[in-house]
Amino acid sequence: MISKKRPKLWVKFKPDIGVEEDEIDIETIAPNFYFLGDQENPSLTSTYLSDTMYDGQTFVHAQYQPTTITANFYLRFKDWYGFRLAKHDIVRFFGRKGVYRIRTDTHRGMVRYVRTNTFDISPAETEAKYSLFSIGFTNYCGLGYSLGTSSDLKTYDSELWQMGMNLPNMEDIPYEFSDYDGLNTFKIYNPSDVVIDPYYQQSELKITMNVGVNSLVELDNLTTGDTYTVKTGNVSTNKIVIDGIETTINGVASTSATNYGVITLVQGWNQFRVTSSYKPVTSIAFDFPFVYLPS
Repeated sequence: MISKKRPKLWVKFKPDIGVEEDEIDIETIAPNFYFLGDQENPSLTSTYLSDTMYDGQTFVHAQYQPTTITANFYLRFKDWYGFRLAKHDIVRFFGRKGVYRIRTDTHRGMVRYVRTNTFDISPAETEAKYSLFSIGFTNYCGLGYSLGTSSDLKTYDSELWQMGMNLPNMEDIPYEFSDYDGLNTFKIYNPSDVVIDPYYQQSELKITMNVGVNSLVELDNLTTGDTYTVKTGNVSTNKIVIDGIETTINGVASTSATNYGVITLVQGWNQFRVTSSYKPVTSIAFDFPFVYLPS
C-alpha cells in the first residue's frame, strides 16, 4: 500500500523543437504512478598544472560539473496489458528530446534544468503487479536556481520562496532604488551559494539604470572592486540596461560606450556606489535568479 504522505514532483518541459508546456504534477501522466523522492549530490572538480621542474602541481581553477539526479518511482497495475499501457505513457513523457524543469515539494522555490538519461521500467518480478524503478536525469549546469528572481516579492506564502534559500530573516532586502536627489551608496544581497559572475560563469544578472543627458555613469561594487562605466546619449532621459556582459542604452546596443567592466556579486551583502558626472542616476534595479548547490 502506497503511503498517502509522499513527496511531490512538478515538471515543465521545453522541447528542442516546439512549444514549451505548462508545469504538471508528474503523477498525472499515468494511472497509479507515484513519485518516491530524488537524490542529487554536487560534483566539484579542480584542475592543476604540472611543471617538470617542480614537485607537485599548481592549482588552476575549480569547476562545478554536471550532476546526475536519480528520481524513484512506483507503478501499480492489474495485468501485463495495463503495465504496457502505463509504461508507454511514462516513456512518451520522459523519453523526449528537450529540457525538463523539475522541482519538488522539499524545494518548492528551487528548480533544476535537466535532460533524461536512458532508463528501464520492468515489473519487480515475474507476475508482479507493481514496478519500482528509477529515472536518471543529467543536470547539465550542476546547480539549482530560484523559481523567482530578485525582482519578485519575498514572501514565504508565495510558491516562489521557501526556507533554506539563505534569505535574511526579518530583514529588508531591496533590489530596486529610486532617489530623484541622486543615488549614492546602497547594498545588494546575494543569497546564492555561489558568486554571480556574468563573464566567467555566464550568470544571469540584469541591471537597469535611468539617468539624464550626456552623463558618464560609474557603478562600483566596493565589496569586490568591480567598476563599470558608461557614457549616456544626448537625450533627456537614458535607460541603461546591463544584461550580463552586454549593454544597451534606450534599446540600442551600446557596449562600446562602456569600459567593458563586469559587475559580480559575492555571497551575502555587496556594497555599491553609483556616481554620474552630470545628471544624477534617478533609479537602479538588479534582477537575477539565485543559484544553489545540489542538496
